[in-house]
Amino acid sequence: AAATALGGLQGRDVLELGAGAAALPSMAASHIGAQKVVASDSVSEVVAAMERNLQRNTPAVEARQVDWMRAGRTTFREEAQFDIVLFADGIYSERGALLLADAATALLRPGGSIAAALPDLRCG
Repeated sequence: AAATALGGLQGRDVLELGAGAAALPSMAASHIGAQKVVASDSVSEVVAAMERNLQRNTPAVEARQVDWMRAGRTTFREEAQFDIVLFADGIYSERGALLLADAATALLRPGGSIAAALPDLRCG
């Protein structure tokens, strides 16, 4: 249903912010038919674990370290941006929410979509 609401993922460039070691939304996006999928996290050790997981399960997905503060303060060329930015359960503070929002909008192409899943009662 989410992919339908986003106009489908086939042929789209997708970025997951705060993917963690599992990067499950990124793997799903790749299997659905996204053109380019990047799973990211800000912690280098997590990105290393994510990369091993992706190589075993969905090698088409790229693992990348993304610092939300730096990304949010950068102006990206459209070819470095994404059609769809995903994140799930990646906010643990109000400051983190602001950094994530800035990074997501900076990395989103004009006309793109942001899809998020957050638990109830989460601070931020």
